[in-house]
Amino acid sequence: MSRTIDNNIVKILLPLTSTSISRIPISSSDPPRSGRIVLALCAVLSVLFLFGCYDGPEDSYSKKTENMRVTSLDGQFDAVLATYIYGPAASGGVDSNVYIVRKGAPVFYKAGREVFSADPMTCGKLVWRRDHLLEIHYDIAYIHNFRNTWGSHEIENVGSTGERDFEVEIQLVPSSDSSALKLGGSFRSLGFQSDLENCIADPNKPK
Repeated sequence: MSRTIDNNIVKILLPLTSTSISRIPISSSDPPRSGRIVLALCAVLSVLFLFGCYDGPEDSYSKKTENMRVTSLDGQFDAVLATYIYGPAASGGVDSNVYIVRKGAPVFYKAGREVFSADPMTCGKLVWRRDHLLEIHYDIAYIHNFRNTWGSHEIENVGSTGERDFEVEIQLVPSSDSSALKLGGSFRSLGFQSDLENCIADPNKPK
C-alpha cells in the first residue's frame, strides 16, 4: 500500500527542522572565564616583575643640598657630600650622605648608593689622599651607614669580567677620639661654638 506525502506538510516540516538546528549552541571565539582570569594574573605578574627589576626613583626628601664636591687626583671621579632634610621640623632631621660619581655627573640619590650616612654630622670634609683612597673628615657624627670600599661597577658598565672596574677605599677620619660620645659616655651635643671653630673651610687641608 503506497502513501503520498502532501507537499503542504513538507513545507511545514522544513522550517521546523531548520529552527531546531539553529538552537544547537555554537562555540564562541571568546576565551572561557577561567582563561580570562589566567590572562589577567599573567599581566599583573608581568607588571610586578618589571617593577622588581627597576632600580626605583630617587629617595623622597623635602630638601636635598649638594654641600661639597671634590674631584679625585686623577680627575676621573667626584666625591659628593649631600645633606637631606626629612620629616617635620619637630621630629625630623638632617642626613649627611657621601657618594662617588663620575666627574661632573649628577648624583642619583638612592638608598644603597651612598658610602657614608650620618645624622647628625658636623664639619664634614672630603679628601682624596690618592686615586684609590678617599677620606671622610668630621667632628661629630652619629654614623648609621658606612662601607669602606666602592667600585665604579656600581655606576657604569665595567666589562663582562670587570676589567674596567675602578676600586676606591674609604676611610673615616674624626677630628678627635670623641666624635659621638663624651668621655663620660653621654652623647655630644650640636651647636656649640667650639664645634664650629673646629671646622676647616678647605676640605683639602684637614687637621
